[in-house]
Amino acid sequence: MNKKNGRRLRGNTPYFLVISHFIVVLPHIPNHSWWIIGLAFFCVLWRIFSDYGAWILPGKAVRFFLVLCGFGVVYMAYDTLIGPLAGVALLILAYTFKLLEARTERDANMVVILSYFVMATAFLFDQGFSKAIYLLFGSIVISASLISVNQPLITWKEGYRSAAFLILKCLPVMVILFVLVPRVPSLWNIQFDSQQARTGLSDEMSPGDIARLGESDSVAFRAIFEGELPPPAERYWRALVLDEFDGRRWSRHKGYSGHGSEVLSEEYQSWLLSYQDWFHRQSDPLASHYRYKVVMEASDKPWLFTLDWGRPLGSDIYLEPGFNLTATKPIAEPFVYRAESISRTGQPPPEQISQLLQARRNLHLPDSGNERSRRWALGLREEAGSDTVFIEKLLAHFEEQPFFYTLKPPLLGKDSIDQFLFSTRRGFCAHFASTFTYLARSAGIPARVVVGYLGGEESKLGGYLLVYQFDAHAWSEVWLPGKGWVRVDPTAAVAPERVENGAEDALFQRGEFLAAHSLSLLRFRNNPSLNRLRHGVDYLRMLWIQKVVGYDRSIQAGLLQAIFGGSDLKTTVTVLALGLVGAMLLVFFVDLWLNRLPRSSSECRTYLRFCQKISSYGYRKQPNEGETAFANRILVTSPELAETVLCITNHYVALQYGSLDIDVSSRRRLLKDFTKEVKAFPWRKGSIFPWRRLARRS
Repeated sequence: MNKKNGRRLRGNTPYFLVISHFIVVLPHIPNHSWWIIGLAFFCVLWRIFSDYGAWILPGKAVRFFLVLCGFGVVYMAYDTLIGPLAGVALLILAYTFKLLEARTERDANMVVILSYFVMATAFLFDQGFSKAIYLLFGSIVISASLISVNQPLITWKEGYRSAAFLILKCLPVMVILFVLVPRVPSLWNIQFDSQQARTGLSDEMSPGDIARLGESDSVAFRAIFEGELPPPAERYWRALVLDEFDGRRWSRHKGYSGHGSEVLSEEYQSWLLSYQDWFHRQSDPLASHYRYKVVMEASDKPWLFTLDWGRPLGSDIYLEPGFNLTATKPIAEPFVYRAESISRTGQPPPEQISQLLQARRNLHLPDSGNERSRRWALGLREEAGSDTVFIEKLLAHFEEQPFFYTLKPPLLGKDSIDQFLFSTRRGFCAHFASTFTYLARSAGIPARVVVGYLGGEESKLGGYLLVYQFDAHAWSEVWLPGKGWVRVDPTAAVAPERVENGAEDALFQRGEFLAAHSLSLLRFRNNPSLNRLRHGVDYLRMLWIQKVVGYDRSIQAGLLQAIFGGSDLKTTVTVLALGLVGAMLLVFFVDLWLNRLPRSSSECRTYLRFCQKISSYGYRKQPNEGETAFANRILVTSPELAETVLCITNHYVALQYGSLDIDVSSRRRLLKDFTKEVKAFPWRKGSIFPWRRLARRS
């Protein structure tokens, strides 16, 4: 034994460590390169074969080479060794290499500590309810490994059961600390590299971009309304305004930044005050007023979602000049905010910039390209005689001509507007919105593209709206004198079912709805059982985001104020101390109650069975009598039982009081023989078995 490094690993400890490694690394597989996962798998496989004696553990030179390979694959995967993703990958490989070289209990303890750290880093990628349940299970597996290091002869069942009870005892203290410890900014709010960006809207749009979102079944956000839900025709969730066009791509004006110079300008502040005043003065009976809470999934982008015309009801959220909301920083974790909106109002909201500047910005087109579309738009405008009639004629053209709404449009070349308008005529919402806006500008009408989401599925449990990525949508807005910005959705002229019934009805008949996700539960909405299961899982996730992930300083202060009448530091510290003492006393008394009777091992229970059988011969073991003394007393008067009684007693003494260095296989073999001998030991003939005695009494 190496006294400096501790005892060598014994019993099932290496296998406990390998199993915990698998559980810890499993949630990281979707987030990292297969080169990294492959190297980790190879090292674990080496460890397994070495424990079975087929291979030997690597020496210093091989371990040094593996470390160099680890740095190489991480750099090859991420082009850097610095940053969240590369750091987590290096931590996983370091954890794997330490498992590979673990020979002593000291090494095993280090592996267990690294297990907890690597398990915690899974929250960097997802803070969902299912991930929390999985990590709780992973904590039990890691704790079982820790118990095995200190109790090498423990069985699998005893190890995992002890770990589960240990974690269960910690839960009350964990809840008290979570609820009462002063909140700090989330440790998991980290921005990742671009290749790991989440699915969502971009601040640029070209034909085909939104169509890619139409193939995703992930949830974008949930909207919880205080009153009735808006009708389908009003579920336009605006996210970004795109008003600059380079001939192919639409992008947002560079000054639109929720926390940039435009927001801080005096002009913007003056407009914001007038907009707030306009919002308070709205009393039009035709206007619909909505208040709602948005439970948003992480997007790594700062823009938020709101109905027309909206405003935020919280801090750190800004209203941009395009009437869309933006946060002060990208949303790297699930986010909850409140807003209110006014729809179908006749009086337009005030504009921040002058009409002249508005016209210049929203009439700009590239100097060349798509000439045929420009000439056609000018001719249609002269024929119409007014902007309103032009828009009606343009929508009628989309409706009457053979245009098709599809997720799989043909590729477009340099003059994309010309090709789509006069040739292919097949596209998704981005094609129609881009073409309509271009034609309106060509006709001298200020126009812009708005991207966001259209629709939402009502949850069967919470009554809220579920908005998916495939609900992503693009539409146009035109500036009309006296009316302000008016929403025009050219897609509705081609596929009106898209507005009324959602993307599913518009695409399902063509076989394009989630065609790449054949096992998605969304494809089985007509199955009531699967539908309830899907909504139930989402409802749990929404509650988790609201109550746990979204539990911030303001919610904590409101809770303390409501229950204890104050939220100052003195009240918080007092309640925290009392809560911790109460939780620990609760755990202590419950544990005391559960352990009121001594727990016996399997060999103890088997020996008690032997004592019951030998009592039928008239021998009863006294409380102060040892096993060997009891056996010697039997031998004096019943020498015919000597061989069997001595064998059983010696086996029990070896199992209960023998050396701790006995290997697991020898212990199992000894316990098997001991159990077999006790089972074969006969009851005395003519004796009344305990179960017979109980039967007669009843």
